[in-house]
Amino acid sequence: MLMRRAAKFAALANVRAGILGANKTRRLGAFLDAALGPKCLPITAVGPERLEGAIERLILYRPEAVIVLGGDGTASSALRRLSSENIAVVPLPGGSLNRISKSVYGAACIRDILTSLESGAPVPIASGSINGVHFYCAAGYGAPMALAKSRESLRAGQPLEAAKIFTETSSTLFQPKFEYEGFQASVAVASPRPIDAAFGLASAAGPSEPELAVGAWSKPAQLFSFCLSVLAQDWRGEACVVAQSAVTASLRSLDGPLPVLIDGEDGPSSEFAYIEFDSEPGLVWRPSQ
Repeated sequence: MLMRRAAKFAALANVRAGILGANKTRRLGAFLDAALGPKCLPITAVGPERLEGAIERLILYRPEAVIVLGGDGTASSALRRLSSENIAVVPLPGGSLNRISKSVYGAACIRDILTSLESGAPVPIASGSINGVHFYCAAGYGAPMALAKSRESLRAGQPLEAAKIFTETSSTLFQPKFEYEGFQASVAVASPRPIDAAFGLASAAGPSEPELAVGAWSKPAQLFSFCLSVLAQDWRGEACVVAQSAVTASLRSLDGPLPVLIDGEDGPSSEFAYIEFDSEPGLVWRPSQ
Protein backbone atom coordinates (compact mmCIF):
# COMPACT_ATOMS: atom_id res chain seq x y z
CA MET A 1 0.00 0.00 0.00
CA LEU A 2 1.39 3.38 -1.01
CA MET A 3 2.04 6.00 1.61
CA ARG A 4 0.68 9.52 1.36
CA ARG A 5 2.98 12.10 -0.17
CA ALA A 6 4.95 13.67 2.69
CA ALA A 7 7.14 16.05 0.69
CA LYS A 8 7.58 17.31 -2.85
CA PHE A 9 11.17 16.02 -3.05
CA ALA A 10 13.19 13.12 -1.68
CA ALA A 11 17.00 12.88 -1.74
CA LEU A 12 19.37 9.96 -2.27
CA ALA A 13 23.18 9.80 -2.23
CA ASN A 14 25.50 6.98 -3.27
CA VAL A 15 28.35 7.47 -0.79
CA ARG A 16 30.84 5.49 -2.89
CA ALA A 17 30.18 7.13 -6.25
CA GLY A 18 33.14 8.84 -7.92
CA ILE A 19 34.74 11.33 -5.54
CA LEU A 20 31.73 11.38 -3.24
CA GLY A 21 32.28 11.01 0.49
CA ALA A 22 30.69 11.72 3.83
CA ASN A 23 31.67 15.39 3.72
CA LYS A 24 29.98 15.94 0.37
CA THR A 25 26.86 14.16 1.61
CA ARG A 26 26.71 16.45 4.65
CA ARG A 27 27.12 19.48 2.43
CA LEU A 28 24.25 18.27 0.25
CA GLY A 29 22.08 18.00 3.37
CA ALA A 30 22.88 21.60 4.26
CA PHE A 31 22.13 22.76 0.71
CA LEU A 32 18.81 20.90 0.76
CA ASP A 33 17.78 22.49 4.05
CA ALA A 34 18.62 25.96 2.74
CA ALA A 35 16.98 25.54 -0.67
CA LEU A 36 13.94 23.37 0.04
CA GLY A 37 13.49 23.03 3.81
CA PRO A 38 10.50 20.83 4.71
CA LYS A 39 9.65 20.32 1.05
CA CYS A 40 12.37 17.67 0.90
CA LEU A 41 12.66 14.50 2.96
CA PRO A 42 15.95 13.96 4.87
CA ILE A 43 18.71 12.65 2.62
CA THR A 44 19.14 8.87 2.34
CA ALA A 45 22.85 8.02 2.07
CA VAL A 46 23.74 4.44 1.09
CA GLY A 47 26.41 2.39 -0.66
CA PRO A 48 25.81 0.83 -4.10
CA GLU A 49 24.79 -2.52 -2.61
CA ARG A 50 21.82 -0.84 -0.87
CA LEU A 51 20.88 1.56 -3.65
CA GLU A 52 18.08 -0.52 -5.13
CA GLY A 53 16.36 -1.01 -1.78
CA ALA A 54 16.69 2.67 -0.92
CA ILE A 55 15.01 3.64 -4.19
CA GLU A 56 12.13 1.25 -3.47
CA ARG A 57 11.60 2.78 -0.03
CA LEU A 58 11.57 6.31 -1.43
CA ILE A 59 8.92 5.32 -3.98
CA LEU A 60 6.55 4.62 -1.09
CA TYR A 61 6.56 8.34 -0.19
CA ARG A 62 5.42 9.24 -3.74
CA PRO A 63 7.52 12.41 -4.12
CA GLU A 64 7.29 14.38 -7.35
CA ALA A 65 11.04 14.04 -7.81
CA VAL A 66 14.03 12.34 -6.20
CA ILE A 67 17.28 14.31 -5.95
CA VAL A 68 20.12 11.87 -6.71
CA LEU A 69 23.75 12.58 -5.84
CA GLY A 70 26.15 10.16 -7.48
CA GLY A 71 27.74 9.27 -10.80
CA ASP A 72 26.20 8.29 -14.11
CA GLY A 73 25.60 4.73 -12.94
CA THR A 74 23.65 5.94 -9.90
CA ALA A 75 21.60 8.39 -11.97
CA SER A 76 20.90 5.71 -14.56
CA SER A 77 19.71 3.22 -11.94
CA ALA A 78 17.39 5.82 -10.44
CA LEU A 79 16.02 6.83 -13.84
CA ARG A 80 15.26 3.24 -14.82
CA ARG A 81 13.21 2.56 -11.71
CA LEU A 82 11.66 5.93 -10.88
CA SER A 83 10.61 6.90 -14.40
CA SER A 84 8.38 3.82 -14.52
CA GLU A 85 6.61 5.19 -11.43
CA ASN A 86 6.19 8.66 -13.00
CA ILE A 87 8.63 10.10 -10.47
CA ALA A 88 11.24 12.48 -11.90
CA VAL A 89 14.96 12.38 -11.12
CA VAL A 90 17.24 15.31 -10.31
CA PRO A 91 20.69 13.95 -11.31
CA LEU A 92 23.25 16.00 -9.37
CA PRO A 93 26.96 15.89 -10.33
CA GLY A 94 28.47 13.62 -7.68
CA GLY A 95 30.59 11.24 -9.76
CA SER A 96 33.67 11.35 -11.94
CA LEU A 97 32.18 12.36 -15.32
CA ASN A 98 28.56 13.35 -14.56
CA ARG A 99 27.48 13.11 -18.20
CA ILE A 100 23.80 12.58 -17.40
CA SER A 101 23.72 15.56 -15.03
CA LYS A 102 25.44 17.76 -17.62
CA SER A 103 22.96 16.71 -20.30
CA VAL A 104 20.14 18.07 -18.10
CA TYR A 105 21.70 21.03 -16.24
CA GLY A 106 24.83 21.87 -18.22
CA ALA A 107 27.73 23.01 -16.05
CA ALA A 108 25.53 24.28 -13.18
CA CYS A 109 26.84 23.53 -9.68
CA ILE A 110 24.87 21.61 -7.06
CA ARG A 111 23.82 24.72 -5.12
CA ASP A 112 22.48 26.45 -8.25
CA ILE A 113 20.55 23.35 -9.34
CA LEU A 114 18.90 22.98 -5.94
CA THR A 115 17.89 26.62 -5.62
CA SER A 116 16.13 26.47 -9.00
CA LEU A 117 14.11 23.30 -8.37
CA GLU A 118 10.99 24.95 -6.96
CA SER A 119 10.11 26.39 -10.36
CA GLY A 120 10.76 23.13 -12.19
CA ALA A 121 8.65 20.41 -13.77
CA PRO A 122 9.15 16.84 -15.02
CA VAL A 123 10.37 16.51 -18.63
CA PRO A 124 11.37 13.43 -20.66
CA ILE A 125 15.00 12.57 -21.42
CA ALA A 126 15.94 10.39 -24.40
CA SER A 127 17.02 6.83 -23.71
CA GLY A 128 18.07 3.66 -25.42
CA SER A 129 18.29 0.06 -24.32
CA ILE A 130 20.86 -2.70 -24.71
CA ASN A 131 19.61 -6.25 -24.19
CA GLY A 132 16.54 -4.78 -22.51
CA VAL A 133 18.37 -2.50 -20.02
CA HIS A 134 17.80 1.23 -20.45
CA PHE A 135 20.64 3.75 -20.72
CA TYR A 136 20.53 7.56 -20.86
CA CYS A 137 24.05 8.59 -21.85
CA ALA A 138 25.80 5.71 -23.60
CA ALA A 139 26.19 1.94 -23.75
CA GLY A 140 29.22 0.04 -24.94
CA TYR A 141 29.90 -3.48 -26.19
CA GLY A 142 33.18 -5.26 -26.79
CA ALA A 143 36.39 -6.30 -25.04
CA PRO A 144 37.55 -2.72 -24.25
CA MET A 145 34.51 -2.31 -21.98
CA ALA A 146 36.37 -4.52 -19.49
CA LEU A 147 38.58 -1.51 -18.76
CA ALA A 148 35.76 -0.33 -16.48
CA LYS A 149 36.66 -3.21 -14.18
CA SER A 150 40.20 -1.84 -14.02
CA ARG A 151 38.80 1.50 -12.89
CA GLU A 152 36.68 -0.14 -10.21
CA SER A 153 39.69 -2.10 -8.93
CA LEU A 154 41.61 1.16 -8.55
CA ARG A 155 38.70 2.66 -6.60
CA ALA A 156 38.71 -0.40 -4.34
CA GLY A 157 42.42 0.04 -3.62
CA GLN A 158 43.57 -2.93 -5.72
CA PRO A 159 46.17 -1.48 -8.14
CA LEU A 160 47.70 -4.88 -9.02
CA GLU A 161 44.32 -6.26 -10.05
CA ALA A 162 43.65 -3.07 -12.02
CA ALA A 163 46.98 -3.42 -13.86
CA LYS A 164 46.24 -7.08 -14.65
CA ILE A 165 42.83 -6.25 -16.15
CA PHE A 166 44.30 -3.37 -18.14
CA THR A 167 47.07 -5.58 -19.59
CA GLU A 168 44.68 -8.39 -20.53
CA THR A 169 42.21 -5.97 -22.15
CA SER A 170 44.87 -4.02 -24.07
CA SER A 171 46.05 -7.20 -25.79
CA THR A 172 42.63 -7.64 -27.45
CA LEU A 173 42.12 -4.08 -28.75
CA PHE A 174 43.26 -5.01 -32.26
CA GLN A 175 41.31 -8.23 -32.61
CA PRO A 176 37.81 -8.07 -34.19
CA LYS A 177 35.41 -9.59 -31.70
CA PHE A 178 31.92 -9.05 -33.12
CA GLU A 179 30.10 -8.44 -36.39
CA TYR A 180 27.70 -5.65 -37.33
CA GLU A 181 26.18 -5.65 -40.82
CA GLY A 182 29.22 -7.41 -42.28
CA PHE A 183 31.72 -5.14 -40.50
CA GLN A 184 33.99 -6.92 -38.02
CA ALA A 185 34.82 -4.69 -35.07
CA SER A 186 36.16 -4.68 -31.52
CA VAL A 187 34.12 -1.92 -29.88
CA ALA A 188 30.68 -0.35 -30.20
CA VAL A 189 29.25 2.74 -28.52
CA ALA A 190 25.59 3.74 -28.68
CA SER A 191 23.94 6.91 -27.43
CA PRO A 192 20.39 8.31 -27.60
CA ARG A 193 21.98 11.62 -28.77
CA PRO A 194 25.02 12.36 -30.96
CA ILE A 195 28.02 10.67 -29.37
CA ASP A 196 30.03 13.91 -29.36
CA ALA A 197 27.37 15.62 -27.24
CA ALA A 198 26.88 12.62 -24.94
CA PHE A 199 30.58 12.67 -24.01
CA GLY A 200 30.92 16.45 -23.84
CA LEU A 201 33.05 16.67 -27.01
CA ALA A 202 30.59 19.04 -28.69
CA SER A 203 27.56 21.17 -27.86
CA ALA A 204 24.32 19.32 -27.22
CA ALA A 205 22.47 21.96 -29.27
CA GLY A 206 21.08 21.05 -32.68
CA PRO A 207 19.75 17.70 -33.95
CA SER A 208 19.75 15.01 -31.30
CA GLU A 209 19.25 11.80 -33.25
CA PRO A 210 20.53 8.61 -31.63
CA GLU A 211 23.84 7.32 -32.91
CA LEU A 212 25.74 4.04 -33.06
CA ALA A 213 29.48 3.86 -33.75
CA VAL A 214 31.53 0.69 -34.20
CA GLY A 215 35.29 0.62 -34.59
CA ALA A 216 38.13 -1.75 -35.37
CA TRP A 217 41.86 -1.10 -35.32
CA SER A 218 44.37 -3.52 -36.83
CA LYS A 219 47.45 -1.74 -35.47
CA PRO A 220 48.36 0.90 -32.85
CA ALA A 221 48.90 3.63 -35.48
CA GLN A 222 45.22 3.44 -36.46
CA LEU A 223 44.13 3.82 -32.86
CA PHE A 224 46.47 6.81 -32.41
CA SER A 225 45.07 8.44 -35.57
CA PHE A 226 41.54 7.86 -34.31
CA CYS A 227 42.31 9.50 -30.95
CA LEU A 228 43.64 12.58 -32.76
CA SER A 229 40.54 12.72 -34.96
CA VAL A 230 38.31 12.62 -31.87
CA LEU A 231 40.06 15.73 -30.54
CA ALA A 232 39.47 17.42 -33.89
CA GLN A 233 35.82 16.23 -33.93
CA ASP A 234 36.11 14.57 -37.35
CA TRP A 235 36.37 10.97 -36.13
CA ARG A 236 33.43 9.81 -38.25
CA GLY A 237 35.64 10.08 -41.32
CA GLU A 238 38.10 7.46 -40.07
CA ALA A 239 38.23 4.29 -42.20
CA CYS A 240 38.21 2.08 -39.10
CA VAL A 241 34.90 3.52 -37.85
CA VAL A 242 31.29 3.11 -38.96
CA ALA A 243 28.96 5.69 -37.42
CA GLN A 244 25.30 6.10 -38.26
CA SER A 245 21.89 7.02 -36.94
CA ALA A 246 19.92 3.91 -36.10
CA VAL A 247 16.63 2.86 -34.53
CA THR A 248 17.81 -0.68 -33.75
CA ALA A 249 21.08 -2.58 -34.11
CA SER A 250 22.14 -6.19 -33.61
CA LEU A 251 25.75 -7.09 -32.80
CA ARG A 252 26.91 -10.71 -32.77
CA SER A 253 30.04 -11.90 -30.99
CA LEU A 254 32.63 -13.95 -32.89
CA ASP A 255 34.37 -15.15 -29.75
CA GLY A 256 32.04 -15.92 -26.84
CA PRO A 257 30.45 -13.50 -24.34
CA LEU A 258 31.73 -9.90 -24.47
CA PRO A 259 31.56 -7.18 -21.80
CA VAL A 260 28.67 -4.71 -21.78
CA LEU A 261 28.92 -1.24 -20.23
CA ILE A 262 25.75 0.70 -19.40
CA ASP A 263 26.13 4.36 -18.44
CA GLY A 264 29.57 3.62 -17.03
CA GLU A 265 28.58 0.50 -15.09
CA ASP A 266 29.13 -3.19 -15.89
CA GLY A 267 26.24 -5.05 -17.45
CA PRO A 268 25.94 -8.82 -18.00
CA SER A 269 28.43 -10.08 -20.61
CA SER A 270 26.69 -11.49 -23.66
CA GLU A 271 27.31 -13.18 -27.01
CA PHE A 272 25.07 -10.59 -28.64
CA ALA A 273 23.94 -7.01 -28.11
CA TYR A 274 20.53 -5.85 -29.25
CA ILE A 275 20.36 -2.06 -29.12
CA GLU A 276 17.09 -0.16 -29.42
CA PHE A 277 16.58 3.58 -29.38
CA ASP A 278 12.83 3.71 -29.81
CA SER A 279 12.28 3.01 -26.12
CA GLU A 280 10.53 4.77 -23.28
CA PRO A 281 12.25 7.99 -22.17
CA GLY A 282 13.43 8.69 -18.66
CA LEU A 283 11.89 11.45 -16.57
CA VAL A 284 13.99 14.29 -15.12
CA TRP A 285 13.08 17.42 -13.18
CA ARG A 286 14.17 20.50 -15.06
CA PRO A 287 13.91 24.08 -13.73
CA SER A 288 11.72 26.45 -15.74
CA GLN A 289 13.70 28.73 -18.04
